[in-house]
Amino acid sequence: MPAPFAPSTTQRSPLPDELGPLVTTYRSMIEEFRISLFSPEIKTKTVVSAKKLQQQWQAIRQLC
Repeated sequence: MPAPFAPSTTQRSPLPDELGPLVTTYRSMIEEFRISLFSPEIKTKTVVSAKKLQQQWQAIRQLC
């Protein structure tokens, strides 16, 4: 039986260059969203909603 966290032996294709900034933006949006949900008294830099997160995710999925 393989180890539960054994590295994958399958090769993945490289990601498009345009994907990097989109993923970085998505990650920061998730952080802002978490703050707005769990610590609403802390004001965030930008207002992020679940709808905006979904739109950003769809933009990422289109490039994959």
